Amino acid sequence: MIKSNNSSYKQYSVTTVVTAALGVSQPALYGIAIPYKRVMIASIIGGLAGGFYAGIVEFYSYAFVNPEIAALPAFISPDGLFENLINSISVMILAFGVSFLIVLFGKFEDMPDAEIAEIVGEEEN
Repeated sequence: MIKSNNSSYKQYSVTTVVTAALGVSQPALYGIAIPYKRVMIASIIGGLAGGFYAGIVEFYSYAFVNPEIAALPAFISPDGLFENLINSISVMILAFGVSFLIVLFGKFEDMPDAEIAEIVGEEEN
């Protein structure tokens, strides 16, 4: 979370973004999106924007894969055209960008340090 004042939570957030991009989204969901309800709503709106664009451009997946960066080759058309791959990257950028901007410009209240310590696995002193 860019807006958080807690440095350990910022580090935790960076690792959850990386793991979510690689297909493991539970740390991001349970450590960021659910505790900050506005982040969850922003994620839903971003997904809606990306899904709407995917529907308009008739985006296809040519294989059954988990949604992650490593799955990009599954979006290359069997005839070798990269148009669908470009659309897949556009969908990802749009969904992430809309969510990011909503969180960036939205209202933010940091969680108490005790809750953050519980999420990141730190012991209270």
